[in-house]
Amino acid sequence: MAVMGRFAGITAIVAFVASTGLMVVVCLLGPSAAVPLVAHGHPGARPDVLTVTALTWAAITTGGMATGLGVIALARGRRPRPWMFYAGGLVAVVVLAVVPVAGSTDALDYAVYGRIAALGNSPWVMTPGQLFHMGDPVGLLAPTTWRHTTAAYGPAAIGVFWFASFIGTGSMAVTVSVIKVVSAVSFLLTGYLLDRVVGPADVRRARVHLLWTCNPLMIWSVVVGAHADVMGAALTVAAILCLRRPGLVRGGAAGALMGAAIAVKAPFLLIAAGLLWAVRRSPRAAGAGIATGACVLGSAYWLAGGAAVRAVAGKHANVSSINPWKPFSTWLHTAGEATTGYELVAMPAALLVAALAWWSLSRRTDAVLPLTPSVVPAFALGLGWLLTAPMQHPWYDAMLFPLLALLPRTRLDLLVIARCTVSCLAYVPGVPTAPGTDRLNHLVRLYGPWLAPRLLDMSIAAIIVTLAWNVRRPDGGRPRHSSDKGLQATPTW
Repeated sequence: MAVMGRFAGITAIVAFVASTGLMVVVCLLGPSAAVPLVAHGHPGARPDVLTVTALTWAAITTGGMATGLGVIALARGRRPRPWMFYAGGLVAVVVLAVVPVAGSTDALDYAVYGRIAALGNSPWVMTPGQLFHMGDPVGLLAPTTWRHTTAAYGPAAIGVFWFASFIGTGSMAVTVSVIKVVSAVSFLLTGYLLDRVVGPADVRRARVHLLWTCNPLMIWSVVVGAHADVMGAALTVAAILCLRRPGLVRGGAAGALMGAAIAVKAPFLLIAAGLLWAVRRSPRAAGAGIATGACVLGSAYWLAGGAAVRAVAGKHANVSSINPWKPFSTWLHTAGEATTGYELVAMPAALLVAALAWWSLSRRTDAVLPLTPSVVPAFALGLGWLLTAPMQHPWYDAMLFPLLALLPRTRLDLLVIARCTVSCLAYVPGVPTAPGTDRLNHLVRLYGPWLAPRLLDMSIAAIIVTLAWNVRRPDGGRPRHSSDKGLQATPTW
């Protein structure tokens, strides 16, 4: 077992370095099928679309291997110094924070919405297309995919985009760079706060940095892609840290932080509900949290106006290309991107998965750490929504991985990692309108719309079976051994 752990650990380090290096190469090659254009006349190698796609697939695949093998190495008794994890993640994130954005055009949409707000208009009313027709320098580079769609982000996220636009002063490149730096800082802050939450136990510190700070899948999704979800993740972990000793003041602070997280993206409401349940035995903390959270969230949307509420509420009907319900569209009598059939099954399925996860994980541990509220309810609610939602994106997992990192080791770790890898690969190369060869277009059509939903369904089935098995045998059916020292109620592999 020690030999296997050593081999897995060394391989994980090599895979992490390879994955990070490949990401840097893709970003530095300049505008391509993976790197969106942020300035007219931008010089660059203009790499072949097949080359960029192959490099990106390799980066994501090795990244998933790095995290999975790292989890196995910890399970087999490897105990690396936690500061090595944080240092490795810090170097990778800093390097990737200063290279061009890649893997998605969402950061450009953020910049456009921020520009609209900076010009005194409402991004929940005015579309990027209108800014484009005005001849605005930022609007002229607005991605075509969402050019006629108003913002669906919360007021706190739009506030960050407005700040980036204010710094950018009409430059798409500078605005996107600011947004990316904010995402990188939020990512590293989340890792630091997770380290503070788990305390001095080296095993737990290594686990949280492995699943977050040194997780190439999350680095690619929310740092390289500069997605706003990471801001909500940082606020959530800060709230959990406040609740280590729940009381009136700390409960109020946690509520305010979760209100801000919901004002970034609405699904963080599920995490807030789970944390509220966890501190239900402390009425002062719960009451203060509800009051401050409602004040922060209410104030944000009051300042934004009713259009923001309608825009965010309307996003629930969106469907992505890797919708896990797509293989059942005929059975659901749902054609194309129509949402009626999906909505009828997605919500009950989410509740059932959440209930199963809650029951299963609660049987294994009542508290994640001493003086820390259990994150099991929050994780269960987030898992239920993420697994069953018709709208699937890998950066949504930024809501899940910090909570997973705070839970004791289970077989869910590898399944969640595998699911995120499948989801990341579905959005390669990253620029939706980039031209491609016939071979590449065939591959994209085969994997993204057809194979990825089926692989996601397989991962969902595996997760459900694992949760059900834990309900039957909370110890996972395997004896504990000495390598579990410091991990509460944790089975071996």
